Amino acid sequence: MQVNSDTIRVREVVNQTFEELGEADDVLIRETVLLIDSTYSGRRFVASKWQAVWSVGEMKVVFSNDDGDVFEKPVCLEGHSEPLQRAA
Repeated sequence: MQVNSDTIRVREVVNQTFEELGEADDVLIRETVLLIDSTYSGRRFVASKWQAVWSVGEMKVVFSNDDGDVFEKPVCLEGHSEPLQRAA
């Protein structure tokens, strides 16, 4: 199975952010493919204290923990020089 370059970039951002949040290097990060109506829609990553969700088409990853802390981190994907801004 060939892995899309967007997925590789998202993994890099998730791993770097988990490290910045204090997740140990040896923590197993579980990765789940997200499907909606049998269509690929993104990925979910779970470490010991934090989880992250990336949806296809989104230029961000949403991080959250059990304490209710939530924040977004932009992701620059192939073909885009910077994260897209949504119209108001």
